[in-house]
Amino acid sequence: MRARLLDTWSGEKVWSSDIPVDDWLEGEFACDCMRLSMFQPRRNFSCWTGDDCIGNERFIVVDVSIEGDEEDAPTLHECNEGYPEELLFSNGVQLD
Repeated sequence: MRARLLDTWSGEKVWSSDIPVDDWLEGEFACDCMRLSMFQPRRNFSCWTGDDCIGNERFIVVDVSIEGDEEDAPTLHECNEGYPEELLFSNGVQLD
């Protein structure tokens, strides 16, 4: 799955490379730590390798693209589990 991320501080948007769905929902890309690497590729910060987690407050998924059956795509709310609903709502993410 490819995800379009929004940096809610700067307004910049980027598309990710193809990353397994589970990594967005429960894995390395479920918080800002690895999502930051999409905007700053030279900065590799991961709470999965022992660094302290930087939280869920800046980089949100605003669109997804999945090869094959689009019905298998997670909702934007699922991709942003753990992020404040006010942050999602104020940036146009539909909550289910």
